Amino acid sequence: MFGNNASSSGMIIATVIIALVIMRIIGSLFTRDGWKQNKGRHENLNFLSTKELEERLRQIISGTSNDDEQCISLLRALIRQTAEKVKVSKEVKIVKELDIDKVRENLSCQDISYAVLGKFPHNDIICTEAFSLLILVAGTNEVKERTINESETYGIDVPLRIMRESLHRIKQVNGDDGLIEERERIVAELQRKGALLLGAYGDGDKDMATIVVDEDGIDCLLEAASFFRKHQGVCKWVLWALFILCYDHIENQQHFVRLDGIQKVCCLLGTTENSIDSQRHGIALLFDSLRENPLGPNKITARMIAVSAGIHGIVGKSMSLYAKESPEILLMGKQILVGTGYRGEIPQFAIDSVVCR
Repeated sequence: MFGNNASSSGMIIATVIIALVIMRIIGSLFTRDGWKQNKGRHENLNFLSTKELEERLRQIISGTSNDDEQCISLLRALIRQTAEKVKVSKEVKIVKELDIDKVRENLSCQDISYAVLGKFPHNDIICTEAFSLLILVAGTNEVKERTINESETYGIDVPLRIMRESLHRIKQVNGDDGLIEERERIVAELQRKGALLLGAYGDGDKDMATIVVDEDGIDCLLEAASFFRKHQGVCKWVLWALFILCYDHIENQQHFVRLDGIQKVCCLLGTTENSIDSQRHGIALLFDSLRENPLGPNKITARMIAVSAGIHGIVGKSMSLYAKESPEILLMGKQILVGTGYRGEIPQFAIDSVVCR
């Protein structure tokens, strides 16, 4: 009897020892050394704080090895946490005049984003994640000020260069490559996030919008949309970014017209008829570029260009498609048709009583 108990006790002790060893191994995965030794294994990063995520990313950035998968996982975890904080801060009604901790976090996100772009400039997936993180803080005053004052390190030219080089690489891919569709999908997502980033920088800030355009941001956006002209996600956010950068900005509008922007946007509207957002953004951009403004682009020239690009048919089609869903399209569309000398019958809508300058 006692022999059996001793045997059982021995088995229990052995089991406990094995369990403790397993727990130590699992525990080591959550330590810095354990992470380095087991970086190929999956880890639940949701338990890590923002500072811990940032520290691990800095280790990868400063190291000699390119741990792509771990970098992507850490970036995504940091994006989730940052996005949640942004959401909470928007929901909180009491706004502090100056939150030092929040400012530091925003600048840290910018710092990490740019460091990642510098470390992995040719990895489109990682660069897309870095763009996503930067988008969350790009509209803050501290990030904008740093972008202007420390442009050698944090300039807008960095993400623009990433966008251009990514687009150039995909254009060089052999059409017979079996992976081309997946590569195009990855590059399209990078261009989409890039457009979001440029729009976030310029949203409500004419100085930043000027800087984006001075760095050839409009050229970059138009090139991306031209290549992905049938990709609704890319076109939607490129058109939005162009509208943000050109809205009520005379110099940017003039540059947009000089780059054949009117023709190119008309082409995009023709290939994105099924996207109400693309139609809304594109027509708003054309409306703003063609409306009366003595200091704006040459009205007669711009409108002649628009007519030659088929704006009447494009706008009319959009109005008929979205008569119920988007009164904005109807209102701006009517003004465009009238302003460009359309001789056909312009549909009448209940919103016609609204006057648009």
